[in-house]
Amino acid sequence: MKKWGVVLVVGLILQNDSAIFAESMKGRRDITLEHKQKFSKPIKFLGIGIDSGGNPYPKFIASQRYIKILGVKGEIKRLITRKENPKGSLNTGIYQNEYGNNLAVHITNGYSDARESWLNGEYFIFDGEGHETLHIKHFDDNTTPIPSPSGDYAVGWPSPAEGVGGPPIFYDVNGYRNKWAGRWWKWARRAFKGEAVREWPAIYGVEDVNFSADGNRVVVGGYKGDPIISGRTFMYDANGNLLWKIPGSGKAVFSPEGKYLAQAGWLGTRLLSTDTGQVIWENKKVNGALIYMKFSSNGDSLLVASSQGNVYFFNAHTGKILWQLAGQSLPNMPHGFNFGIKGLGVTGNIKIIALAAETFRIKNHYPETLNDYLILLSGKGRLISTLTLPPDTFTLEGMFYGGSVPLAFSRDGDKLMIVTKNDLRTYKIHEK
Repeated sequence: MKKWGVVLVVGLILQNDSAIFAESMKGRRDITLEHKQKFSKPIKFLGIGIDSGGNPYPKFIASQRYIKILGVKGEIKRLITRKENPKGSLNTGIYQNEYGNNLAVHITNGYSDARESWLNGEYFIFDGEGHETLHIKHFDDNTTPIPSPSGDYAVGWPSPAEGVGGPPIFYDVNGYRNKWAGRWWKWARRAFKGEAVREWPAIYGVEDVNFSADGNRVVVGGYKGDPIISGRTFMYDANGNLLWKIPGSGKAVFSPEGKYLAQAGWLGTRLLSTDTGQVIWENKKVNGALIYMKFSSNGDSLLVASSQGNVYFFNAHTGKILWQLAGQSLPNMPHGFNFGIKGLGVTGNIKIIALAAETFRIKNHYPETLNDYLILLSGKGRLISTLTLPPDTFTLEGMFYGGSVPLAFSRDGDKLMIVTKNDLRTYKIHEK
């Protein structure tokens, strides 16, 4: 069992002109490794659930041979193997919805080198108990739609192999919910002759899809060529009816009650009205590959972080930055190396923040990792602890997370569960 040391001073330097929170503190919490569950083989996917007592536990596990949906005591609620489709492949299309315990699985009929994509097959959504909430037996599209929080529909889009662009497609048991998507291809051809496509612009591709917690609203980012120049944001209802659209796109997340939409990307960070798309506040200086966004459970705060290691903490109502930090400025980070965030987790009201991170440099055109890190921050930006880990601890092979390492706190913040390359670890966070 390893025990974390406590690191003191945090120096914060970023380009934003707002007052920068820089404070030293003696750590009041410590963290110890409570449990480590080794994997017999490198897993492809592992989803974390929260039980009724607020404790994290392994919920979904997938390998090259099977997919398991587990109960709180480790019992198998559902086992999916190749036997359900002997000619199929379980090597693609596993997606856990961040708002609940829904899991989408696309069992394909193999891979086509000519199409550079997976062949058609079957599409499932399972709930946390392993029950099917959606099953499309003859799923002809080669991508894996993202499951809605309600589990009765999903949103996907044409793969890049099918050409430039394509609309979001709302799937349910009857096929396309948004009937206009099936007619889009004809409309898109007309658009080149001057007829506008209202629901989705011609030759636009999908950049990002996110649901409100109740599944009644779906925000889709779209772009043509360069998303910085051409990005647009589209809001739909659960049936795929367009509600509004505005210029600009990026990573988006709904506030807990669904009233607001936070969005961050290369053009800046902003808060929008979910109903109208009206911009409530905007900060154009907080921009870039801002891929991690979390509201506090009461909706008062917004945490935004980039893969490059910059973290910003906003007052969600006013847009004021309460504190910010650059990962490279943390104590004991090596000079001459880049700092990158590979996963982020928070307690409900963001009293504690966990970062799965790495330091790396580009050598002979390839990234070379020096170390991985597990870093704890307080909700006020104070550094609590840093655990230095071997390189590539968080390099997860075949993961369908968009590069994000799965990690979750218990409801009271005294435990942290995180997935590494070879095991599932549970840390105990306690007062010193």
